Amino acid sequence: MRICNSCQTEITKEQKTVKCEVCDKTIHKECAINKDGTFCDVCYLAKSEELTNPTFDKSLIPDVIRRSHIQTYIDCPFKFYNEVILGHKQPENIYAQIGIDTHELFDHASNATKYTKEDMYRDYKAKFDAYPDSLFETIIGDATKEDMYKRGTDSIETFYNILPNLPFMPYQTEQTLIFDIGSEFPNVQATSDRIDMVDGELEVQDWKTGNVMVGITLSHDIQAPLYIYSIKKKYNIPVRKFTFYYLKDNKTRTFERVNADDYICTVNKRIYKINLTDAIRQVQHVFSQINKGNFNIPSDGRKMYFHCKMCHIKQLGLCEGADIQSWQQYNK
Repeated sequence: MRICNSCQTEITKEQKTVKCEVCDKTIHKECAINKDGTFCDVCYLAKSEELTNPTFDKSLIPDVIRRSHIQTYIDCPFKFYNEVILGHKQPENIYAQIGIDTHELFDHASNATKYTKEDMYRDYKAKFDAYPDSLFETIIGDATKEDMYKRGTDSIETFYNILPNLPFMPYQTEQTLIFDIGSEFPNVQATSDRIDMVDGELEVQDWKTGNVMVGITLSHDIQAPLYIYSIKKKYNIPVRKFTFYYLKDNKTRTFERVNADDYICTVNKRIYKINLTDAIRQVQHVFSQINKGNFNIPSDGRKMYFHCKMCHIKQLGLCEGADIQSWQQYNK
């Protein structure tokens, strides 16, 4: 079976294909990025030599870059520049705060065997009741304060349904892992929620209180491969599988090992593949562009619509959105 290196879906005999000029991997013709050449999504990140900034001060680049900030760069380099390089941090919001607080409770429950569901409900309510009114101003759409509270309680309910199926005590929890991907690049930081030892191999659990990841994002998202890679590197023990637990919606996405480098996630008979080496190469591409001072906002307004709509950099007045900002950068 041939897989498109951009959308990670099967290439059938009837579909036209092209080769990426950088990695020489096959992609659907309609998936190719044709801009001064033909590229897959991953390699297009590396194709921006003419847009780099030779005057950029590399000393501004952090020695360690978090995995979430790498994803920020992939989504929008200009947001990365404002958030990570210039320090315009994401303001507190109710969604992130519920995630932080419930993760703290989940970690406690994983290590304290007598910590009951009722205990967690009590502690969560105490945290929630202490939230300042300003935090609830960040609620999106028609959701209410009660909906936000239920977001946490639903996650707690699902967590306690899962907990009996995991080993009695975890191998590790809340491990911050820092690893290198090359001497010329910053180090990468990732924090795993829970690691279990099962029959001499590791199984990784990641708690999510947000929306379920769907479609080709499962193949493109870098969290699972980077976490698996970092855990293998630290403990020198094979990682059998990695599971996202979407607690609010009681759903899972599990990547199971096929070989040392490949993992697959099967959803409704559709297979999504991740490759550890490809993920590291993608991060190396990202870091090489950061080193060159390439923080140009993507010009595809349609693809950027949702990112721009939710972006705090735009809300702070530091960016006018993908369409306008990319035009301004181009004309500079």
